[in-house]
Amino acid sequence: MLAWTQEIYSAMEAGDFTLARQISARLPRKKLTIQYDDSGLAAEYRPKYRKAVEAGLDAWRRVMPELELSFGPSRDILINYTESLPADEGTGVPQGATFFLSNDPSEPQVEAVLAHYRLSPPQPSEAEMITYETAHAIGRALGLARSARPGGAMGRSDLNARVRVQVLSQEWQTVRRLIALSDQLRAAAAEGKVLVAPRPVLRADTVEVNFDPQMQGALVPFSFQLSNPGNAPLSVVISPDCGCFTLGDGLAQRRLDIAPGQTSLIQGQIDTTNFPGPFRKAIYLYSNDPDAPLRRIPFTSFVRPAVRFIHAKPQDVTVLNGPNEEVEIFMAIDPEAKLTVTKIEALGAGLSVKYEPWRGRIADPTLGESEPVERVGYRIRLNTGSMLPAGRSPIGLNITTTSEAFRIIPYTFFVQQGIAPSPVAVVFGAISSGLPAQGWVILTRPGQPFKVTSVRTDTEFFEAKLGPSNERGDIRIDVRYKGGAPVGAVRGSVIASTDDPKQPEVRIPIQAVIQ
Repeated sequence: MLAWTQEIYSAMEAGDFTLARQISARLPRKKLTIQYDDSGLAAEYRPKYRKAVEAGLDAWRRVMPELELSFGPSRDILINYTESLPADEGTGVPQGATFFLSNDPSEPQVEAVLAHYRLSPPQPSEAEMITYETAHAIGRALGLARSARPGGAMGRSDLNARVRVQVLSQEWQTVRRLIALSDQLRAAAAEGKVLVAPRPVLRADTVEVNFDPQMQGALVPFSFQLSNPGNAPLSVVISPDCGCFTLGDGLAQRRLDIAPGQTSLIQGQIDTTNFPGPFRKAIYLYSNDPDAPLRRIPFTSFVRPAVRFIHAKPQDVTVLNGPNEEVEIFMAIDPEAKLTVTKIEALGAGLSVKYEPWRGRIADPTLGESEPVERVGYRIRLNTGSMLPAGRSPIGLNITTTSEAFRIIPYTFFVQQGIAPSPVAVVFGAISSGLPAQGWVILTRPGQPFKVTSVRTDTEFFEAKLGPSNERGDIRIDVRYKGGAPVGAVRGSVIASTDDPKQPEVRIPIQAVIQ
């Protein structure tokens, strides 16, 4: 939006009020029309996603009742769908949506292209994510940029979660200011009035902070200065991308105003307790400087881990071959941490744990080590017992030490017995009796490939078919409600036949309420 306001001022100064009026029509306003195109969706997804889009409008209406949001032919916002989107270059995760902004009056101001399938293997976007993307598209049309931190309408994510979107107070308060400014510019353009362009300028005395290597648990102070050599008040919102930052005077996520010619000292500290290894975080500066509306100050270093947990068989999930299996974990301790273990407790029925002092050479894959490193600490042997349920289960350890900084160290890891479904059930929720609906489940067994030879259901109202797999061997099963079930709760199962003689069938519950 800031670039557009500067274009308006330039047009006014040049006496081109036709152009000024044209651009001002694209600035934030209370009335927005959303053109919605779901022709790219399968029929069973259309009612569900339409409701999700409407919920995105309601998220803004709840905090700004004055907004007039409606559906219809529009060049304000266009929402449409595609099967999937390429991976984000930074994260490597397939994008859940992409947004195109334009000030060309012949094009939508904001076009939101939503991915029907997310992640890998692809899975249908949850309705809550469609709501998130809709709220984000509205925020873009109202002049907001994407936030560096998750949360609110502007901190969107490419993941696939069932989390309700809530527009943050700083978001709707900023929108109200932007609409007020936009109304002033539109009025001036309509009257042929020349306004002098305000030019706040953001200057920071550092472009990057690289602090010396630290021991985990250290509190690292930092400071930098922001100044405004411009001719108008500068408004800055300081947004750390990590909860490890603490800013003085409660400045995080709050607006800081700097008068022309003035300077402000920003002080804070970084808590390294929960961030061992390479430290790469950043503070984002959102400002009304038209030439630098978003600036990123990276913070880099290396935090030496006080404690590392290294599995003898490193995997994201430890796959068990049967009951009473022993899982061996090495607890490596940095000598400077100066801690001694006094007790280790396994959290869970039937689990038992033993530990002993240990010294040896082992690589930590999570730190990118390819060669073994001399380490000292404890060898932990956990017996899984015979009471773990089938599928994937978390196992927790509480480790008591003599260290004040690390008095109790919690550690959680996952074990899995056999082929496990994720999620553990195909939950449709409330669905209409006569309309088809779609669900999915992923079968996984890390490090032990398997094949699904066939899938079926044990109910006439649902059908199942194999979907794609990914490079890890995870396999998606698509489950479709065909319609026609009686009103009320419906239960059934997906039955997957496998090539594993120990687990020839995997049954996944189906849950739905027919309305």
